[in-house]
Amino acid sequence: MKPHALFFAIIFSLFQTATAQDQASIDSLYSIIPQERDTNRLEVLVSLFIEYMYYDVQKSRELINEYAGIAEELGETKYIATGKNLSGILHNMTSHFEESLVDLEIALDLYEQIDDKRMMSLVLNNMANSYRDLGKLTESLECHLKSLELKKEMELPAETIAPSYWNIGNTLGDIENYEESNKYYDKALEIYEDLNYVDDIMELKYMKVMNMEHIDSTLNLVPQVEEYIEHCRNKNYSNSLAGALDHLGNIHRRKGNYIQSESNYLEALKLAEQNGEESLPGLVKRHLVSLYLKQNLYQKALPYAEASLVSSEEFSTKKKQIHDYKVLADIYEGLNDYQAALSNYKNYHLLNSDVLSQENINYINELEIGFEAKEKEAEIALLTKEKEIDEAEKRSLWTGLVLLIALVFALVIAIRQRSKAAQIRQEKVRSDLNFKKKELLAYTTQLAHKNEVLEKLKTDLVDLKPNEENPNEMNSIIRSIDFNLKDDANWDAFKQRFENVHEGFTQRLLTEHPELSSGDLRLIALLKMQLNSKEIANLLNISQEGIKKARYRLRKKMNLESGDSLENRILTF
Repeated sequence: MKPHALFFAIIFSLFQTATAQDQASIDSLYSIIPQERDTNRLEVLVSLFIEYMYYDVQKSRELINEYAGIAEELGETKYIATGKNLSGILHNMTSHFEESLVDLEIALDLYEQIDDKRMMSLVLNNMANSYRDLGKLTESLECHLKSLELKKEMELPAETIAPSYWNIGNTLGDIENYEESNKYYDKALEIYEDLNYVDDIMELKYMKVMNMEHIDSTLNLVPQVEEYIEHCRNKNYSNSLAGALDHLGNIHRRKGNYIQSESNYLEALKLAEQNGEESLPGLVKRHLVSLYLKQNLYQKALPYAEASLVSSEEFSTKKKQIHDYKVLADIYEGLNDYQAALSNYKNYHLLNSDVLSQENINYINELEIGFEAKEKEAEIALLTKEKEIDEAEKRSLWTGLVLLIALVFALVIAIRQRSKAAQIRQEKVRSDLNFKKKELLAYTTQLAHKNEVLEKLKTDLVDLKPNEENPNEMNSIIRSIDFNLKDDANWDAFKQRFENVHEGFTQRLLTEHPELSSGDLRLIALLKMQLNSKEIANLLNISQEGIKKARYRLRKKMNLESGDSLENRILTF
């Protein structure tokens, strides 16, 4: 669900805001819209976009497309920038975050050209939110800080500072610093309460509720979530309503209120599918499958699992396909359709093996073949040079003049030979290093896959009923899995391969930061390899939330400022 502050910040500086769809307002705008394709029509198009943006994505897209066409005809930079800015908003609302960043980058560049710092600050705010949705927290924080710096430089009023507080609170929540996150939410909330902005007040209170779930899991926060849901219904905020209903469904599922959870999920799915949201329907379907499997309702889970697979195949998201094949296999096994279960298990294992290892194995094999070919080429070159030298020596026996020429020729060849040999040695060093890098990547991938499989096996064992005859047998198996997940021998092997590629890196790091723990060094090594958060979580056997927390502690130990990039620091160390 997207905080309203993201969109309000952009629209506020352009035109009077409207935060809810009002048919009377829409009719009024259509009655005054000029027929001429000029700046007056552009202003009305934006006002209509504001009216439609939260409940009719298709209509909003039509309005922005018309706006962009007129702006291009007029050829004025500020209007073209506004069109790209609003297009970035719409892409964000429909979860097309990469496309959102493309439009927003163009808008930022255009506003820089005309030195419009106010709009630059607002576009930076929106870019930060799209980076956050992509999980790129460092880039998100950098954009928020640049935006806040511009706002303070211009001494803008509090209502434009509030979104920065809001979004800093979001980022702090992402790194699991929930109490500090709520403090920044309170700063923004104080400003909006003074301004009596009801929508933003309700949104911020809801954000605080989600933080409180992490701070104290015993709290009953259902009434506050239901209050926010009622607010979204009254305002006809379909996307926000769908996200909140999905959230409420999760709460009821954890509490065992399966009937209420199902009702929440189904309503959320209907709203998400009606309003063009592309990521939320898939998420809700997976939640429905989890709910039904928890109750062994395999027949009800089946159509949602199949729909999820169709979607993942359509968009070529192999990791989601792997998950969907495994879930379908479990469902068909529960339905006693063992042939279908076996088929899906085969697809799961084949695709999983292909994604996790085949590409790396093929690449290493190609590297080895290429290296052998280079060695053979070097041998042939050396033999050719030796033959040329022998022929020169034979010719030198005939006359002194020929001897002199032959000696000069031999000298030239010798110099070239040494140069060629040096080049071959350098190429061999580079090839060896590349091979070690690929060996490290392959080993890391296999280790991650092992941890993922062990963790899934552990979860499956926990869900099984204990054997009455051997009640301690299952616990023994789980302890064995835990031991393998934490096996330091695997990490020792990883460390040896890592040091082969990045010789002396760990020692230099400890010299400058002696307070780093072994856990910190593992995380740094994985970041050095540019793995993503999920891959790191699998390798370290902790949650992705735990990774965010570990990154936050690591930044403090390495004395990084808020604007510094942890990844850049590690990659350039």
